[in-house]
Amino acid sequence: MSTTAICEIAPGSAARLPQLTIREVKTSAVEVPMTYPLGAAACDYVMPDAARIGGVTGWIQAAGIAAGHRIEMSSHLLPEISAHLLAATPTCHYLEYVDWADAILEEPLQIVDGFARVPDRPGIGLSWRPEAVKSFAADQS
Repeated sequence: MSTTAICEIAPGSAARLPQLTIREVKTSAVEVPMTYPLGAAACDYVMPDAARIGGVTGWIQAAGIAAGHRIEMSSHLLPEISAHLLAATPTCHYLEYVDWADAILEEPLQIVDGFARVPDRPGIGLSWRPEAVKSFAADQS
């Protein structure tokens, strides 16, 4: 499995990565195997997406790579899951927060004074509102 993340590229540092084929994700961000930009000192921080990096296992691997390079690690989407993962990340930076799942969760992630309150419920702490989930189903029969 290739550990990839969105990496903010430092101004002028893209020139240090000429051997890479980089797919642009955002204006100043690229998605590449984390070791490339980190090894080239071309990345200011990493921002993995838990769903695309291999879940908890991939996240832990990425956190180890980031910590080994002393680079901060933020999250990309899935704040209900990422809050837990960042709490166990040595170089924790920022939680990217969106409230997209709030409508279907029994207890949405709480943000208090700018900080996420990581739930202490079992697992990732999610419980669905069955009636809300059903309302979004393609076949509502």
